Amino acid sequence: PNFDPNTPVFTFWAALSQKLASRSNDVVFYLTPGRYTPNNFFGLYELPALLQGTSRAKLLAVLNVITPGMARCGAGQLRDLETLVKQRRPALQYKCHDTDGSVDALVKIIKSYLP
Repeated sequence: PNFDPNTPVFTFWAALSQKLASRSNDVVFYLTPGRYTPNNFFGLYELPALLQGTSRAKLLAVLNVITPGMARCGAGQLRDLETLVKQRRPALQYKCHDTDGSVDALVKIIKSYLP
C-alpha cells in the first residue's frame, strides 16, 4: 500500500522494518514479483539496514514469483539488486529462486534453508 510518509503509521512501519533488518541473523527472505525498486519499502528501509555492518545476515534469498512481463532471476531489476548487494556487502551471499508463487513451492524453498 501507499503510505503517506508524514503519518505515524508510516513512521512506525519504517522504523520497525529498519530494526528487524538490522537485527537479522542468518537467512533473510525477500518475496517479490520480478522486480526490485530502490524506492519501495524493502529498498528504502530494509535493504540499507541489511547492507550495514550491524546486520548478522549471511544470505539474502530472493523468492521471485514469476509474473508475466516481469524479470526472472539474474535479469533486469533483480540483476541490479544482486549487483548492489555484492558491491555494498560482499560477505552477504545472494541467491535468487524463480517460483510459481504457490504456498507449496515457497515452503519447499524456505525449508531448503533450514538445518
